[in-house]
Amino acid sequence: IVKTVPGLLEAAFLMARVKYLAGDVDAAQSNLQHCLEQNPSYADAHLLMAQVYLSQENFKLCSHSLELCLSYNFEVREHPLYHLIRAQTQKKMGDVQEAIKTLKIAAGLPAMRKTGSASKSRSKKIEFNATDRVSVFLELADAHRMNGEQHEAAKVMQDAINEFSGTPEELRVTIANADLAVVRGDIELALSMLRNVTPEQPYFIQAKEKMAAIYLNQRKDKQLYASCYRDLVDKLPGPHTYLLLGDAYMNIQEPEKAIDVYEQALKKNPRDGTLASKIGKALIKTHNYTKAINYYEAAVKTGQQNFLRYDLAELLLKLRQYEKAEKVVLQSLEHDYVSDLQALMQDARYLMLLAKMYSKKEKTDDAILALQRAREVQAQVLKRVQLEQT
Repeated sequence: IVKTVPGLLEAAFLMARVKYLAGDVDAAQSNLQHCLEQNPSYADAHLLMAQVYLSQENFKLCSHSLELCLSYNFEVREHPLYHLIRAQTQKKMGDVQEAIKTLKIAAGLPAMRKTGSASKSRSKKIEFNATDRVSVFLELADAHRMNGEQHEAAKVMQDAINEFSGTPEELRVTIANADLAVVRGDIELALSMLRNVTPEQPYFIQAKEKMAAIYLNQRKDKQLYASCYRDLVDKLPGPHTYLLLGDAYMNIQEPEKAIDVYEQALKKNPRDGTLASKIGKALIKTHNYTKAINYYEAAVKTGQQNFLRYDLAELLLKLRQYEKAEKVVLQSLEHDYVSDLQALMQDARYLMLLAKMYSKKEKTDDAILALQRAREVQAQVLKRVQLEQT
């Protein structure tokens, strides 16, 4: 529909929402920018853009999007989702007390009452489902915990348990309750709660990750930490769980095991550039530089070029293979003019790396020229960011 009728903004907005929920934040942002270019007063698009910026930890732009959303639709103040995003931003920026006030406003709104279905605002169809409702409770409990108010946190958590008992969201409450148990020092109770989550239930992966963190951080047991992720792979085999297991091995300084797991994951998803990058980094950690170079070169040929080329050039520079490194960087910079923010930032990184290479080769004039070009590109980046903030 979006391709056939590009002017149909609701379709573009729904596509952005689907992309955001699927974790493809960049695609969601691109669709939302299209919506807002066509209609700057599209309040729902500003609200979803705020969520995108929050996921990118760009809190200033998140707050700005919330302000724009409110300026175009005052009714959004009656919607808990607006206050939830605002409170999450306040928490991330360290303003916990303001976050508590904001979440209490959200909790008192009519949309927070049980309705049996997704709540919608009177004018625009801003969806607010059970997942969002439970998030208000859990964010408020966590904010109280961060503010040193353990008794208040426990009260909010008990309210959440009563509210969501017997629903699919009950497990999210259980996992959050385990966090509070850890804060109180009741490690065994936390582990007991998490062990009760079975593979057939939603949030099983999150429960296992939480258990693993407890074993690593509280029990200082690396073997039990890794066993949680091995259990995940056994119960729910797939690229994501293999990736988690590989990352776990890297966290406990076992790169050889990580490489084996990453390679198994790559067989299931051969075009995953992130996996190829992780394998390259693991190989570097084991000082297997030749294999790392071969890996990067092979991965670049699959089309996963952007960040993998940079990883390859950085490794070649580290190994003093300056000519090869320069060739990789220059190939990356050989493209038509780009105005996309991410592409500009990538070019700036490559130019800085190129300057570093020329400096190592004592090509001072070339190094200065590369730095000047990098400065020009960074100026373009700053200009683009300032435009997006206005």
